Amino acid sequence: MSNNNVSPICKILRTLDPGTPFASITVQGSTKEVKILACFDAENNIATFIYADGNLEIVNCNEISSFELRNI
Repeated sequence: MSNNNVSPICKILRTLDPGTPFASITVQGSTKEVKILACFDAENNIATFIYADGNLEIVNCNEISSFELRNI
């Protein structure tokens, strides 16, 4: 995928390690409280987050408008 189609959020997520603690992400106007970044597929711009209950949120990072990192 061309870098011209990659949002600034995707560019930041590419730099984070799996296991980075998150407080929340905002996707299409809906804020979701997630626990950690499980993985990031840079080729397809897909981010996978884990909720506190263990469920997964799999999202195209171009749809994420903001995120909040958790203090460790």
